[in-house]
Amino acid sequence: MRPNPWNVRMSRQMWIVAGLLSIQMAMAQNMPLTEALDRAIEGNPSLQAVQAQREAADLRVWETRGAHLPQISLNAAYSWSEKPLIVLPIHQQGVFPPLDDRIFESNVQVSVPIFTGGKTITRTRAAEAGARQAEANSDAARMDLLQQILLIYIGTAEIDDGRTLLSARLSDLRKRRDELLAQLDEGRTAPAQPALLQSHIEILRADSINLQQNASDLAWRLGRLLGLDAPIEAEVTSLEFSTPELRKELSGERSTERNSEWQRAHATMLQAEAEAAFATASFYPDVSGFALYNYRSGGSAWDPAGEWIAGFRLSLPLLEGGRRIVSLSASRATLRAAEQQLKATEQWVHSEREIAREQWSSAYSRMGHSRQAYRQKAEFVEAQRTLHASGRIPLSELMTQETELLHLALQERGQKYESLRAATQYYRITGMLTRDVLLTIAGEKNQ
Repeated sequence: MRPNPWNVRMSRQMWIVAGLLSIQMAMAQNMPLTEALDRAIEGNPSLQAVQAQREAADLRVWETRGAHLPQISLNAAYSWSEKPLIVLPIHQQGVFPPLDDRIFESNVQVSVPIFTGGKTITRTRAAEAGARQAEANSDAARMDLLQQILLIYIGTAEIDDGRTLLSARLSDLRKRRDELLAQLDEGRTAPAQPALLQSHIEILRADSINLQQNASDLAWRLGRLLGLDAPIEAEVTSLEFSTPELRKELSGERSTERNSEWQRAHATMLQAEAEAAFATASFYPDVSGFALYNYRSGGSAWDPAGEWIAGFRLSLPLLEGGRRIVSLSASRATLRAAEQQLKATEQWVHSEREIAREQWSSAYSRMGHSRQAYRQKAEFVEAQRTLHASGRIPLSELMTQETELLHLALQERGQKYESLRAATQYYRITGMLTRDVLLTIAGEKNQ
């Protein structure tokens, strides 16, 4: 049998690209889903960042609560003056205290807040709302990370299914092409017949390289999500994705309040309420009690003496150029904006939840119809093969029918994974995308 001329004609660039992708994927580490989840939770930089922000927000709450407690301070000073000053206050008529141009002074002071008009409480409320925002951001980042990882494993499984179908089709076409080449050597077929087969083979090879490139992209994305600078290939052989099992779960209503975006918008509104209350409280006076002990001495002749002082302090700004009035108006406008944003977020969550539910239902229904269409088409193609073997239809017609059958198979598999993606989005929108739910969707055998 003469050498196959079409293999020689395959572009060198295609071979190079396919070879590089094969080497890259061969070097990539395979990782099961459970291990990838653990590595991502521990090593994803973005998740670590929002968790640190959440910790900082929690500490700020304690910082504001500290304003309710007594404040103790220690002060010390040593001063020089051009002319001597009195070292101690005048305590007795006719008795003048000593003078010195250098004076040492120190004191310990205790200050206790008595009345702040609610400013301290509102600051704490604002900090608590900020902590709730940080918590919502952390929950959102965690669920987004889980969703992205699951989508990568779903995409990898879809690519593997596509590879299996293309590989089987390529094997069949190569076998048929080799048979035609043998017939061509014997003069029993025309050169156009092997050429037709080779054109289909080249198309499938190009599709295979595209799938390989997609798999490489997913491997790099998975590695990035795990906090690594290397591709990680998703190991999907232990997964059994099962869309029908999700039907009952997806049919139930879930509260909007579990959505992390809604929680963040709600926390923003609470923070705006606290800021508006603080702006109102700024019109009230501050009253505090204090006690201190002064310790003074001249620097030239060391003769320290101390005395205590106690009392109350009232502070009430009278004129600040309208700053407090403007601040109050701005805080109320911010509150109105936060209330409208919360309403918009609630509507967005509701619509996105229903869209995800309908997308799942649509994909699941289309998958059933596509499966039935594939079965009917497979019966028809088998009959066409029989007709072609008896010489009643040309090879081109049979090839067209077989290509349509392959597309139906790919479509049916694709709709299965589309329904899984819609289910994943539903759980994400409803705030229920936990590790256990993710493993249930993936059908992990070893949870």
